[in-house]
Amino acid sequence: MNLNEFYNSNNFSLEKITDTQWRQFRFFLPNSRFFKVPDTIRDSRVLKSWVLKKQPLDIYYSVARFLSPQTVGPASEKISDNLFLGADLAFDIDKQPFRVRNIEKARIQTLNLIGFLQEQKIPVKYIAFSGSKGFHVLCEDKFDY
Repeated sequence: MNLNEFYNSNNFSLEKITDTQWRQFRFFLPNSRFFKVPDTIRDSRVLKSWVLKKQPLDIYYSVARFLSPQTVGPASEKISDNLFLGADLAFDIDKQPFRVRNIEKARIQTLNLIGFLQEQKIPVKYIAFSGSKGFHVLCEDKFDY
């Protein structure tokens, strides 16, 4: 199955990612380059159209929210383009080098973190394997500013 078949045969769900219109999306392409999506991702239909067009190997989004997420970056000339609106609370738990026992250590640390977050009544949005050395834990920031 190639990427086009994969993306066409699977649904896109953005239910775990809140406020997508304020987030920057980037793709890692088969040519080993990054592509910043120059569009506002308001729903999964818009994201899927870009994914079908570019057929990325990986899809990333910012945990931070910006007024104009598609223009955020070092080349931005206006400070208003980089206006920060808030962010999710994100934890990146890695153990290097890549070894099974280190992944297990990262898994145990992740479980400990989740226990702590539950005690603090901080809602976990999702937990994901990072793809190499550990796990990402994303939470709603109940102290959002």
